[in-house]
Amino acid sequence: MLTDNEDGRHLVNEFAYQLVTENTPEELPLYVTMRDRYFADPTQYLQTPTDQDEALAFGPTEIVETFTYILFPIVTALLAHIVNQASEKLKEDGGQSAVEWLRSLATRQKQPQPIFTQAQLAAISQEMDHLIDQETRRLGVHKSQAYAVKNALIARLTLATEPQES
Repeated sequence: MLTDNEDGRHLVNEFAYQLVTENTPEELPLYVTMRDRYFADPTQYLQTPTDQDEALAFGPTEIVETFTYILFPIVTALLAHIVNQASEKLKEDGGQSAVEWLRSLATRQKQPQPIFTQAQLAAISQEMDHLIDQETRRLGVHKSQAYAVKNALIARLTLATEPQES
């Protein structure tokens, strides 16, 4: 799993933070709590605790309705899929280029120049739709929440740029 190592957790955190900041900034107070809970045990993350105080007076129902709550398992699955696909193409360096490229997508570029064609973005989106269908069934979450994460990630890919030489 992508969250099994420090680089993977860092990548998920970078994307998740940017997506929350851009799409639901009002949920930023929940971010650290949800992130830490997810990284502590991704397999138990979606099991809403009933014996703990809820962050910021949110109860189980309110948390489940948030973008931030569903963000971590969905973005992890989507990023893992993208890294795996890119790694297949970049075997010579063990996929490190793919991770660095994805990391660069999480940061704002001064003048983004699209590197994906509309056809490529459509193909990526279709693959993500298939993955979301599988993941939402497995996780027992609403597709609408997962699609909000997917759409935010596609927006990031739309602005993807070639990595800058340092």
